Amino acid sequence: MHEILGANKLTSEMLTRQIVDLFFYQIFVNDTGELIFVIDSTHTLKHDELIQNRKNIANYEPIYTGEMIDKYSRFKNLVKYKVVLV
Repeated sequence: MHEILGANKLTSEMLTRQIVDLFFYQIFVNDTGELIFVIDSTHTLKHDELIQNRKNIANYEPIYTGEMIDKYSRFKNLVKYKVVLV
């Protein structure tokens, strides 16, 4: 892993279904403008269930929270985020 990260290479073979699902289906924007990163601790959460329950999931107690300023944006937006376990 360190070798791959150190070389800054990403190949199509590294993109498994699980990784794609993680990045595209288990991160969403809450109504308040914060990013919610969902960790499926049971490994049973289906995409449709996540969509249907995202308002409830957004209210889960976070295991981690943070914020950062988007320094690459012209407007220097503040981005809030939290990580929740499902």
